Amino acid sequence: MLTIGENEYKIEDLDLEVQNMVNRAKVLSEEANQLQLRLNEVAALGKMYQNAIVLAVEPEEDDSKE
Repeated sequence: MLTIGENEYKIEDLDLEVQNMVNRAKVLSEEANQLQLRLNEVAALGKMYQNAIVLAVEPEEDDSKE
């Protein structure tokens, strides 16, 4: 089913060209979701590296010294 506004359409009843566009839009949407997931993972990994760099350069002070 394809819903546009308040109207519903059976995909198999649409012209072949429109069916192809619907399928392509679905594939592109899925690809965009996958890219967003990958972007989130890469950003999180980058943040982890940044935190590791900070800890390597400026280690936390040892409270037992006091």
